[in-house]
Amino acid sequence: MPTESKANHGPYSVNADGSVHELNLGRVRLITEEGDVQMYAIKARDNDKLIFGTPSFAHCGFGCKERIPIIIETSRVVGFGVGAFDKTERGAGDAVVSVGTALVAPLLLIPMAMATKESSYEYVIAFVDSNGKLNRQTITLHSGEDVKSLANYLKLSTGLEPGKTLDEPKTRQLQDKALIDLENKYQQALVRASIPGPLNKPWCTKYDMSGDTESSKIVVASFQKLNQLRKILGKPLIDKPTPQIDVAFREYLEINPKLKSWATRNPSTAKIFKACTNQ
Repeated sequence: MPTESKANHGPYSVNADGSVHELNLGRVRLITEEGDVQMYAIKARDNDKLIFGTPSFAHCGFGCKERIPIIIETSRVVGFGVGAFDKTERGAGDAVVSVGTALVAPLLLIPMAMATKESSYEYVIAFVDSNGKLNRQTITLHSGEDVKSLANYLKLSTGLEPGKTLDEPKTRQLQDKALIDLENKYQQALVRASIPGPLNKPWCTKYDMSGDTESSKIVVASFQKLNQLRKILGKPLIDKPTPQIDVAFREYLEINPKLKSWATRNPSTAKIFKACTNQ
């Protein structure tokens, strides 16, 4: 692992006991998905993942609850840099970055002292999220040293220059990869949400899309996320799953030759026998 990325507490490396010595990239105020502003510690154990987690007691005190880690995979990052200040206030001295701001070179180290009670730097990391959507994480860094450390880490991890973004074809490749991942997850969820047919008609499998059970909630959410990304990418939407009864019945006949012979001799009766109810 490279050791060029350094912060106040040194580079990430392997300790004597084999554990990873994390790279501490400073502390940040981060806007969560719920719109709350919370303090996080920003760390890295390798070049693959940027981790926002619980700050140390020295920085957070007794009022700091355990944070659910927020992880950005560096392979999904499409750009990063200092963002313009949006005058929206979020409590005592907390500034917010406009999601729509353009990325500008963090080497400018634009201080936000006039906007907050302490000198701070509004930083934006743009990335393709797990749903294939272009997303931006906005954070507030508290020192120029933290800005340099984060910019240096992201440059090493992504190969991008601060303030520069991936071109459209490469960004599309990331979204296409996310689409494949979503399709795989949807198919897996579909299997878990399938309801087997009765013993005498195992081809009558159906899918639970009610949203009443945990498995059906997962498959409905997977279906919606998949179609949302397909729409963004200009691809045709998929329909809700319908059991492939004809295919399943033919497969069942192939492993039951006597029944297949009967069905061949009695097509009308076999059609009635094949029919599934409540599909």
